Amino acid sequence: MIPAEFLTKEYIVVIIVFILALFILYRLFKVVMKSMMVMAAAFAFPFLVSYLNLPLPISPDLDTAIRFALLGLVIFVVYEFFGFITHFFKLLTFPFRRHRR
Repeated sequence: MIPAEFLTKEYIVVIIVFILALFILYRLFKVVMKSMMVMAAAFAFPFLVSYLNLPLPISPDLDTAIRFALLGLVIFVVYEFFGFITHFFKLLTFPFRRHRR
């Protein structure tokens, strides 16, 4: 049984806000971890090109690796932004689309 003092409107609102905060933080954590993986892969790209002796004019130094990591982060953020916009518009147009079966 839940005690009666926990069934007030304020307490229920606090619980709902807490659950929403946990959900948002979990989603944010997932995005941050994905962006860290993208940055790590982009950071390693100049060294990988040099190791494989590919004919690309990329110098395998720390400055170039940092630039590629930042470029990878920017590309990932743009990708996530357009994914969010696409998902948002799908939610907005849901009532107007016909279900195909």
